[in-house]
Formats: sequence, structure tokens, C-alpha cells
Amino acid sequence: MTDPEPPGTLEALTIVELSESVAGAYAGKLFAQFGARVIKIESPEKGHELRSAENAHLVELNPGKLSLTLDYGRQAGAEVLSRLLEDADGLIEDWPSRRAADLGLGDAETLLRVPRLVIAGIDSGLDAAQTSEAFEALGPRAAEKTGLHAFVAMLSALWYASQTEHGQVMRVSGLEALTSTRWAIDDRWHETRIEMSPTVLTSGQAPALGEHTDSILADILTLSPSEIEQLRTEHII
Repeated sequence: MTDPEPPGTLEALTIVELSESVAGAYAGKLFAQFGARVIKIESPEKGHELRSAENAHLVELNPGKLSLTLDYGRQAGAEVLSRLLEDADGLIEDWPSRRAADLGLGDAETLLRVPRLVIAGIDSGLDAAQTSEAFEALGPRAAEKTGLHAFVAMLSALWYASQTEHGQVMRVSGLEALTSTRWAIDDRWHETRIEMSPTVLTSGQAPALGEHTDSILADILTLSPSEIEQLRTEHII
């Protein structure tokens, strides 16, 4: 009989990922690799922006994540997202303005409901309307390195929240990360994780668009089949 596989280091964490750029997706990938449950929220119509790009990049960034399609720009979808965040430990996003405050999803409202939540907002640091296009201007590795910075910063904040029940909002700038001397940590990343022999890195497949929508809504939020069908009929999911 073979010994059971040891648990992932971060398996107790639930991370919600709202990302359109490589940076947010890469931060989520690192959490998933270390065993966290990462719920990737995508547009019901087209999914993550990378789904229209090369498939290999999509697979590389999303192994082991759960895909939930949700239009959280509408009231019914905002309520679903709000309930998800109540059970989450962290939120990764690279387009904070999409979390509309008038729907009760602003930073202050969210932290009031979930005081322990760690919110990491990622941006390029450039004055550009499209986050992903701005990261392209910084260079091909900038987005992944910014995602790494977000991951490390969130780990510190999540540890603090576990001790105090106090979360926080942080902003991670690609431009500032690019000029930081701490970028050297990325060059040693693969070497550092070999040294972490007791740590299990999980893999898995990249999910199909909305593959886990029903199971997340039913198992995590305990919505009934009729409630899920109503959301689908209204094109919320």
C-alpha cells in the first residue's frame, strides 16, 4: 500500500481570482500549486481574456483552478460574489473598478462584511485602460513577476490575518515591481522550491470555461437546483 499524498501547504486557503491579465492569473496559479482552492471567476460570454489567445498559455496559468462563470456587474451576480467572498481568505484582482461599490462590492463594504479578507489589487502602474495591454508594454516577463510579488505580499497579509482576523487591501504595481531589487527572487524561484522537499506542488488540468459553476454554487453556497437554473436563465452564470 502506498502512502497517501501529503496535503498541499496552503490547502486551508480559499482564494477568489478576478483577473484579466497574466499577472493576476499567475498569482492565482502559485496559490493553486501550493494546494489552495482557487476559484477563478470568468465572464459567462467569453471567459478569461486568454481564452481567445493561445491555448498553451491558458493551460500554463490555470492548472488546478476551479472555473465559475459569473456576471458580477449585475445585482444577482454581485450577491453571489459577495457570498463567495464571505467564505474566502483572499481576493486577487487586476481590474478593481469592476467590483462596483454601488452593488456593495467596494473595498470598504467588502472588508466590513469579511474583516479577515486580504484583497490584492494588481495593476501595471502605467496609465492605460487595458491592464493586459499595459503589461505587454512592460515586457513579456513583467506580468508574471508582478504576479509573484502579489503572491508573496498576500502570504504575509494572510498570515497576519490568521493571527488577528484583520485583513487588508494592498495594491501591487507592475512598474514598481519592475524597478525593485526584489525581482531577483524570481530568478531563483525554481531553485528555491527544489530545496522545499516536504512541500507538495499540485498540478492538474486547466478548467473548461464554467466547468465548476454548478458545483461551486451548490456545494459552497448551497444554492438549490432551481436557484442555479434561475441564474442561468438570467445569464448571470
